[in-house]
Amino acid sequence: MNLSDSLRFYAATDVGKVRDHNEDNFLVDKKLALFVVADGMGGHAAGEVASAIAVRTVHDEIRRDKEMLDDYASGATGSTKVTRKDIIALIEHAVQRACSKIHDEALGDANKRGMGTTLSALLVAGDQGFIAHVGDSRIYLARGDHVQQVTEDHTVFNELIKRGKLTREQIEKVQQKNAITRAVGVKMLWQFLGVLADRLDQTNSELHQIKRESIAEDVTAEIFPEIEEESLPPASLSR
Repeated sequence: MNLSDSLRFYAATDVGKVRDHNEDNFLVDKKLALFVVADGMGGHAAGEVASAIAVRTVHDEIRRDKEMLDDYASGATGSTKVTRKDIIALIEHAVQRACSKIHDEALGDANKRGMGTTLSALLVAGDQGFIAHVGDSRIYLARGDHVQQVTEDHTVFNELIKRGKLTREQIEKVQQKNAITRAVGVKMLWQFLGVLADRLDQTNSELHQIKRESIAEDVTAEIFPEIEEESLPPASLSR
């Protein structure tokens, strides 16, 4: 029996007490063992459109290769052998495709210019979980009595904390500290997308980072205009 056969899931969304409309979208496909959460942004209904496109596109792209996922889960060998890198490439392609579709939609409608969405996705294949993550939605790993955040918040606040050039008190005064630094649809994500993989059947296993690139310098310049340049060292693209 595959791990996905024993998965239990619960899904809900709420507009909250501040906004008057909900820009969230989510997907649960138990047969595919795919779970996606997206929080849109862009004003009016654009954020809702962006998150809906992202969820639908990621689902369609991964579902198209279900046979490959089945081969990976069954440990197929020979000409049908599928590697972990193949699964990672599939997820990356799905998110990049979603990014492209949202970007194209925004270019075709002035009311949707600048729309985008966060995206956090979990795909279970065999005894492994694969995560794709962009933005500040979160995925946690609960193992025994320990809960660990396995995604990184792509926010101005978190980026400044990592760089260690400003104190928390100074960061609190940054006007756009809660702004996200990466979003699906706003820019092409070839250097932004993080993909993680972890074995889910071992109580003591560690999370293995497959790929995570730091933000590019051009994005840094856009989101930190109010901070002196010398306080922000150039972002590395090799981490």
